[in-house]
Amino acid sequence: EEYPPYLKQGIKRVSFHYINNPYDPYWKVEYNNPHHVSMATDGGKVDFWLTPNSRDDFKGYLAHEAGHILDGDKKHRYSSSKDWQDAVTADDATFAKYLKGKHRVSRYAGTNDSEDFAECMKAYITDHEYFKKMFPNRAAYIRKMAQQLSGHHPKMP
Repeated sequence: EEYPPYLKQGIKRVSFHYINNPYDPYWKVEYNNPHHVSMATDGGKVDFWLTPNSRDDFKGYLAHEAGHILDGDKKHRYSSSKDWQDAVTADDATFAKYLKGKHRVSRYAGTNDSEDFAECMKAYITDHEYFKKMFPNRAAYIRKMAQQLSGHHPKMP
């Protein structure tokens, strides 16, 4: 299965290390989760610290890391944009009567805006119809972003 060109454009290398990420003690504190284990890290060079359990897992983790790369690593050009924040707020409002607090695609997405964006990219690629139904505003944002990155020029939401 081919990854969309806009998603793989920033990936320069993929490596497998078959050991735990040596920075996990830091991330356990940073994410306030003593059970946190990194599967992959980004920076244009995606490093898998543990072997994904299946091809689908690999596809999802790679989409997550590609989401970080698109987001500009630490620059957060999409996840900190007003348009993305508006999409998040609109999705939260859609489900406010059912949920208390923020509506996130995964528990890990609740860590910060950058992880929310990356987890949404993962869901957009691996379970598109579900994601579009449950997060319609984020899905529309990602669709328009993907069109722009693919050479189409729709106006971002």
